[in-house]
Amino acid sequence: MQKSCFSCWRGCCGCLHLDLLMVNAGSITVNIVKVQLKSGERLPMLLDSQGLPVVMVNEWVLSRKHKSLNTLSNNVQELTPLYVWLESRGEDLLGLIRSGRFWTEAFTSSLIEYLRRGQRKGKKVAKLAVRPDTFNKRLSTVLNYLKWCFYAVLSDQELGDARREAISKVQERLIYTLKDGYHSKEPSGSEVKKGITATQARFLQDVCSPENTMLVSSPQTKLRNYLIVSLMLLLSSHTKLIRYLSP
Repeated sequence: MQKSCFSCWRGCCGCLHLDLLMVNAGSITVNIVKVQLKSGERLPMLLDSQGLPVVMVNEWVLSRKHKSLNTLSNNVQELTPLYVWLESRGEDLLGLIRSGRFWTEAFTSSLIEYLRRGQRKGKKVAKLAVRPDTFNKRLSTVLNYLKWCFYAVLSDQELGDARREAISKVQERLIYTLKDGYHSKEPSGSEVKKGITATQARFLQDVCSPENTMLVSSPQTKLRNYLIVSLMLLLSSHTKLIRYLSP
């Protein structure tokens, strides 16, 4: 099946670019290359550790080729941990879904934890863990991709009712567990407050007033600073933009 997919890609590609991204995890290395279709469109392609195209990922990319190259490239990079994790366990995603085998909580939790890990790209040293927002992006892309994979399998007319029902239950449970794995946002109390109060705004205007005798600047500079600060306050500019303007 991978050879047929590779032939399909070679048939529609004008050339295979050499600008590739190598993602390493232990002894497993997957590559992302960029191909150019005969129509001129450029798309990323994920290659497994043996250098063969990953069928489902590349078909998913083809179904989303209306999106920008950067978006698709980021999506493929976010899926690489999933396939490195699967390959390290000797699992085939398509076969796993078709089997209707139940994904245990330990199995799914292992995937979630693996998505948190940093991955070595080329010669760069891998981080122990990625940022929460990076993890959430990975998890979101993996979720959307798995939904697409389950839909592709469930659309097979040759599936029996019993098998289809079993796969649907696995999908429902898997999606629920993965959604529960999102990293929660920081508490609102830790967020930096933006803007200033009305009292602070009046105080700032009084300080910058041209009539303030404590300012040693020239009358022209005092007036300029006062007008700039008043305009910023009027337009509700961020406080960090309001700085003391020296002559």
